[in-house]
This record gives sequence, structure tokens and C-alpha cells, in this order.
Amino acid sequence: MKKPILLSLIFFFQLTLYSGCKSISGVGPIKPSKPQKDQSTAPKSQPEVVPEMHPLNCAREDAPHGWVHRVLEIKQDGLDVGREVRTTFPSDGPMGTEEITISHIFTRHKAKDVEIDRHVVQTERFLKDDGLFLRGDYTVIDESRVQLSLVGYNGEGWERIEQQMSSIESGISKSPEELKLSGDELVGYKLNEWLIHLAQRKNQTNDTPYAKSRSFYVTRLKEPVMLDFDAPIEDTLALNGKVISGNWVTARRAGTDRVVLEAFVGVDNIIHVEKYPSLHQVRTVNGYSFSVPSQYSDPYRGLYSNTYLGFPDSATSATYHIVSKTPLDIAEFAFIGDPATQKIKQIDANTLEVTVTAGGPDGTSFPDKDDLSSTKYVNTSDRTIKDAFIYLKTGGKKGNLPDHRCDNAVPVIAKSVRIEQPKKFWRDAMSVAQLVAEYVHAILPIKKHTHTMRDAVTTLKEGLGDCTEHSVLFAAIMRAARIPTRLVSGMYLSDGGIWVFHMWNEFWDGARWQSIDSAVGPKMSPGATYVALSRGAANFEKHRHYISFFLDKTYSGLQFNLIAAGANGESLHLAKPKRGAFAGTEAIIVQAITLSTRGDYSNALQLVNANYDPAVATVDLSLLRADLLYRVKRYDDALGEIVRLRQQTSLPANVLMLNKLEFDIYLAQKKTDDASRLLSELKKNLKDNPTAYIQLNAMLMATSGKISDALKMLDDALQKNEYDATIMATYLNIVSMEPGEISDQLKQKTMERAWYALYLTHYASANVLKSAAGLFFNLGQTRQAIPLIHHALTMAPNDEELLSWNETAKKICN
Repeated sequence: MKKPILLSLIFFFQLTLYSGCKSISGVGPIKPSKPQKDQSTAPKSQPEVVPEMHPLNCAREDAPHGWVHRVLEIKQDGLDVGREVRTTFPSDGPMGTEEITISHIFTRHKAKDVEIDRHVVQTERFLKDDGLFLRGDYTVIDESRVQLSLVGYNGEGWERIEQQMSSIESGISKSPEELKLSGDELVGYKLNEWLIHLAQRKNQTNDTPYAKSRSFYVTRLKEPVMLDFDAPIEDTLALNGKVISGNWVTARRAGTDRVVLEAFVGVDNIIHVEKYPSLHQVRTVNGYSFSVPSQYSDPYRGLYSNTYLGFPDSATSATYHIVSKTPLDIAEFAFIGDPATQKIKQIDANTLEVTVTAGGPDGTSFPDKDDLSSTKYVNTSDRTIKDAFIYLKTGGKKGNLPDHRCDNAVPVIAKSVRIEQPKKFWRDAMSVAQLVAEYVHAILPIKKHTHTMRDAVTTLKEGLGDCTEHSVLFAAIMRAARIPTRLVSGMYLSDGGIWVFHMWNEFWDGARWQSIDSAVGPKMSPGATYVALSRGAANFEKHRHYISFFLDKTYSGLQFNLIAAGANGESLHLAKPKRGAFAGTEAIIVQAITLSTRGDYSNALQLVNANYDPAVATVDLSLLRADLLYRVKRYDDALGEIVRLRQQTSLPANVLMLNKLEFDIYLAQKKTDDASRLLSELKKNLKDNPTAYIQLNAMLMATSGKISDALKMLDDALQKNEYDATIMATYLNIVSMEPGEISDQLKQKTMERAWYALYLTHYASANVLKSAAGLFFNLGQTRQAIPLIHHALTMAPNDEELLSWNETAKKICN
């Protein structure tokens, strides 16, 4: 790993103290409103009564009304891999009383003995009265990467931003793009509420459709998807030593067997268990106290192989092993061996072997009338498709294409005009298929992923689509040419060993079925790296449940490894993919930073020390060690390491880190004179970041007992930049230092700022979460502090201060 990447990891570990949070211009509620209007600690109007899920018996005036707080245990393939902390509460917003839901999902992964945590933070805001979706955030924090998806309502419609960031406290730089929502969608956790509603309607007769399809949307999607719902099934559930009566309710992708969410709704109208088959995850209410997951899952990588082919189309045969950590039932996977070109057998309890030969999955099975018919997706009988075929066959002399598609078709039409023996050509299925594949590839110039499958006519008019749209349009035009054609769903092995879920075609050449891919290439006879998950089908509906089954398996740690490949009897060389595995010092640093972000500084330091030799240690490792010495309060040792490092490095970024670390040590030791001296040097380092200097100066003032002066300095800074969440976090920390000396008015103002800082950082900053949790805890707002402490613990589960607050809060409230 290169030095700049390691430095960025260390900066990420330190939570990017110096980065500010900028506003997002031009996007309604995505752009924050004023603190006093956006999130107060209590709504002005009495909120609707919701089930009280928090068991803490704090008979205090500060107890929040209408709060729902739950901790869920996450199991993946039976392993205890994570926790979700989910809180819903009312709040005042610029458009009225809102309902806000925050979810922190924390899972642990292990790759080559390196532990990595993955955090997914979701927040949703709705108007309380009419349920209008106002804003949604979906944040993924993984190693040193932050991926933010943000959707906001601007008063007329919805806009969306997708951006990678170095820190959740960094500013957003991308401009929003328009998002097509109607406002009637089930958004995020509103799906859970809808399942509760359906469970209450369990007595509806079977003569009436149980529940019509509903549009469903989550912030990370580009567009909504349609869901169907099953009628509730009565059952009982043993949970936490109790037997609960209720109903299972299921949401499926419309028109498929693929389950999106299956939930057990108790007679108390509370969801106690949530099943997500596509993730192989089950989430169960696990009491109301936070605990650390005990096991690790495989990294989130999808389905992959340990080898691949540099020239995949050359393979006429290939052998694969399906490998799982848990026993495999060959009966579940038997459909893979059903195509004429594929065979499957059991090797051992955890391994299946699949052999594939190139060609159409239906072999020499004779076509039937459906292979020439017009269907829901392959609508060959439509005039638009017939005209498109005639336009190709006559070289543009007859027939028709939509005007905006004609330019795209020019190269292929020119090729059609030059056909020397047209009658012979159009009787040869192989020649026609090649030309039609090129035609389809050309007239669909926008290769855009879609979440639904469009029919052939819609696809042609829009000129865009992924493999499904290419396949249905190819089949429609081929059938117009009177050549039997089918759809094939499955996967192909791409460069790097990644399996891509795909759809392609097979056509009848007069003697057997031949495979062709119009979306990629286009390719004739794409080879044995294409694995069908069913036989070919005239109608996609006949076999789509097979690909749904395998999609569900891709997140369970299953591997589909290429073992051998050949070309007409000659063995082909297999390439080994690089998966970015950490090695040597890189692995030590990543592992230590993972432990540090959990708040486990002692074990992080122990790991570094076990692999530390000052004579050969890199600057990156030494910087990390110095910081860890400070975290475990070995201040003299940390200062000694800083002296040694100053002789070893003079890079400005390293000097800044050393100065900042030394300053923090002096503050911890209450050596304010030494800290003041060093602050003058830091002012030079931070000449391009004056707000960072203000933060440090304010902390020095507060440590010196000048709390009022420190808060005034921060107030002045916030007047200039009201969207700087890191300044707000510093403000919260200073108020928490001596809460007895703070007026009630200032306490209220600071609590409002705490919610606003959380809003600005999308509730995904460990630094801001801890600051807000500490503020409410130190101000005696225990009932509001506990959910925030739990949310913060998902990101730093070994933080001693958070754990101490949590234990104290339990004693106060139980």
C-alpha cells in the first residue's frame, strides 16, 4: 500500500478533525434549515401515540414522548455477525412535526485474518401528519471509504446525490440530480410499518387480492421497485424466553419469488423478527442493551471465483466448484445441471462440481410454437418491432425506426446494404443472428442498468437498457425474422474473477440451439464461462425464480470457483485475481486502526508493539503507535516517540499530525502553558484552515477554565459557518465539561445544536454521536442519551467512556 493511502487511513482513524461540513446548495431540505427550527428536543404539538418500546423506567420530566428504540441482533447464515440500533422519534422541522428514524447497522468481517468493520447508517425523515418523505440518507463506512447516498424533497420534487467521501464530516461537492418519485412510495422502514398494517388485516377473504403491488424505494436505489405481498400466516415465536403469537408477513419483488423482507408481527403490533433472504440475514429484537457481535462474516463482495480466464470466449469447456462453509444440498442446485450443456455432481458435503460446454442450453431440443410467438416482454407482433426488422432487412428502404434511433443504426444498415446474396443470407440463421445482434447493440446506445425489465417496444423507443433489454429486443426482432429464439438467464465470469448476473439469448440454427450475447460485444458463441441458471425459455416468467434463488446465495459467502478450462481439448491458463489483500505492515496498520475505531486502544497498541522495531519501522506505523500511546494515557512515552519522529520526518502532513498530537497530550496533562506555546506553531500549520485553529484554541481556553470565552469564540465561528459540524461537536464537548455552570437557556441551545450537528453529519459520525450522547448524559437527559449512546457504541463498541455512561444510565433508569 502506498504511503498516501496509509496516511489517509490514519487521518480517518482520527475522525478528520479539521474537515468542515458544507451546505448543499439548491436542494430543499437537503440544505439544512436553522438549528432552532430543524430539530428541537421536544415537538411543539403533542405527537401521535406510538408503542413505547424503551423499557427504561425513568419517571422524569425529560423523558421523551413517542420514542421507539430497539437493538436488533443480526445473524448471517447462522453466525452472530452484527447489531442494528434503530430509533424513531418526533421532532420539529421547517415544514411541521416530523418523524425521524435512525438506523446504525454494524457488522464484522474477516479477510485473511484481518478484521474489518462495516457500518451502514440509514436515516429517514417524514412529515408526521401526511407521511410525506422529506429526506433520506444511506451511508456506508468501510475501512477508509465513505459512500453517501442522499435524497431530499425540494418542495416540488426529489433530488439525489451520490458521493464518495474521505470522511462523513467532509463537505458535499456534487450537484444533485433529479429523482422520479411520486410521493406515494413505501420508503425504507415504512415498508415495515406497512407489513404491520397488513398483519392487522389477516381476516380478509381469499376471494379478494390480498394487497395490491406497492412501489418501494430506499435511498441507495436509482429508482423505485414494485413489491407484492403475501397474506399473513398465523404462527407463534419463542423469543427471549417468551412465546409470542402473531403473523408472518412477506414482501416480494413484483412478479417473482424473490423475498425482500419477511417479518413476524406480534399481536402487540410490533415486528419481533425481520428476515432478509437476499442478504442471508435475520434480525431479532435482542433486548434493549447493546452487546458486541461474537462472530465474523465474509467480506461483502458478492459471488466470486478464485481464478478466471484472460480470454474467456475461447473456452469450449470449463469445470467449476461451488463451495460453501455450510453443507450444500445438491437437490437445491439441481436446476444448474438441467441445461444440455451443463452437468452437476456432489464432491463432498460442502462442494458441488459443475461442468459446462459452450453452446445453447437447450442443445438439440426441437423448438415449439412459443419460440416464435409474441409475449409480454418479447412483443414481436407490435408494428414497431416489425418495422424495425424490415428497416434492417431492406437496408433502410422500407420499414421504420424511431427517428432518434436511425442515426445509431447507420453502421449496421450500411452493412445490410452491402449483403451480396440477400435471399441466401436471410435464410442462414447464423448470419442473421450476428447482424441482428450488432443491430440491437447499436440502437440501444445507452447501456444503463435498470431495476426492472422493459418490453422490446419500450426498449427500442427509449434506446437504453442492460442485458435484459438487449435480450428481449434481440428475441423480438429474431422472431420477426421467423427464427426461433429464447431468453437465457444466468451468469458469466468476468475479468478479475467476479461473477456478473446476466441475460443472453439462444437461437435455433436449424439443427441445434446456439448462444449469442447482444449486450456484451456482441458475441457469437460466448463460450463456457457463461453458466445458465435454467434452460432457455420463450418467456422469462418461466424461469426467473432460478436466478432469484442464486441472487440470494451470492451474499452468503458462497464461492463459485473456476477449476479448469479448455479449448477443443487444449488446457487454458487460469489467471489468479488480485483481491487487495493486506500483507505485512499494511495488515498490521489496518488491523490496529480497526481496533482503534472500536475504542479498543490497548489491544491496538499491543498489536503494534508486537510488530514494532524502531530501527526499521515506517513513519506511518510510528505515527500510529504515538497516537495509541496517547490514547492509553502513556503520555511520556508518546512524547518520546514524537521527539524521535521529528528527527525522522519533515513532511508538512506529518509535522501537523505530530504538533496536534503533542498539543492534545499537553491538554490532557493540564500543561496549558506548553499547549499555548505549541498552538502558535499550529496556527502556522493551519493557515489554510482557520476554523481548525479556532477549535484548538477553544479547547485550550476551556481547559484553562475560560469556558465562557471558549463558547463565545465558537459562537462567532458558527456565525460565519453555521454548517461546520466539527465546531459544533467541540461546542458540545466544552458544555459537557462543566454542565453545572451553564444556564438553562444555554443548555437548551446546546441540545438543539447537538441534533443539528447529528443532522449535518447524517447521524453517521462517531465523533459527533459521542459528543451528543455525552452532552445529554452530562445534562441529565438520560432517556435521550441512551439511544445516542447505543448508536455511538455501534461505531465504537469498546469505548470506555461510552460503556461507562451506558452502565450508569442503566442503574439510573432501571
